[in-house]
Amino acid sequence: MFDFNKKRGKKLLISIYEAYVNEEKLFQYRHSTNGSAPQNQYIPKGVKRGSSLHAVFLFFAVLLTYRSQSKVWFRQCKELYEKRPFLFGPDIKNIPLEKVQKHLRESGFIYHQAGGYRWKRSGEGLLKEFGGNPLAIFNSGSIRSIENVLKKVKEGANNLLPGYGPKLLSLLAMLYEEIGAIEHVKGSFPCDVHIQNQCLSLGIVKPNKEIFKNTSFAEFLRKEISELCYSNSIETTLDLSHAMWILGSELCIYCRKKPRLAEYLCPVFGDCNGRIKTELYYKKGRWNLEEKKEILPLFRRKT
Repeated sequence: MFDFNKKRGKKLLISIYEAYVNEEKLFQYRHSTNGSAPQNQYIPKGVKRGSSLHAVFLFFAVLLTYRSQSKVWFRQCKELYEKRPFLFGPDIKNIPLEKVQKHLRESGFIYHQAGGYRWKRSGEGLLKEFGGNPLAIFNSGSIRSIENVLKKVKEGANNLLPGYGPKLLSLLAMLYEEIGAIEHVKGSFPCDVHIQNQCLSLGIVKPNKEIFKNTSFAEFLRKEISELCYSNSIETTLDLSHAMWILGSELCIYCRKKPRLAEYLCPVFGDCNGRIKTELYYKKGRWNLEEKKEILPLFRRKT
């Protein structure tokens, strides 16, 4: 269904990675180590970075990044923790679903009904299956940990961790790695809308269909990109993941409005064919390449 151009992928993704680790181009100004990433920017008062409380906070924060801007939701989740910490602990099993939904609505979360369900059921699943310790999800140290959780869900444990799939579990594993709570989970790479868009707009991947699911595309990319990293002596996928997310959220979405700035800051600007429209991605969870490119700087358009 998808064709991954390994030669082009190596050239362009390694270019992004090297710019990030060397703090060049955009990454002189935006970098996870300087607080640009929301997981480092929004930590509740009284919670020590890398602690067990921080791990639990991240478990719930990542769960509801679905259909929301990460920065906005992490800020809202931080405020929610500081006002209602009981939502993040074992008391969640005794709180009625309606109250959880009410608290999320008051915190500003748009999809509070579906989000409240995921919050309560995943909190209960975390307590029942992992003793309330989300780090135990990744005890095998490889992608097998994530696959085991998903296997249990497929076998009937529908309320185990609703809302968590391979993409968000990969993201959670990476955040735990970043705060020093666990070792690298080999094979993890969260391919969100920004990373998927970059792989399409840079011509690294050619789908054989014009319309396709983002979930199947994300899982395809996870395997290909993590393999690319390991085969090029990049021991952890953490830095490339951060680099592509920051590039997408801080620059790609503004490329058309500020093309000269993008040309100066983007490490792969000359190889990009323009950002793909994301309306169907957010509405239906699909990509639609029939709509072609959304954003191509005016001075780079062919006449």
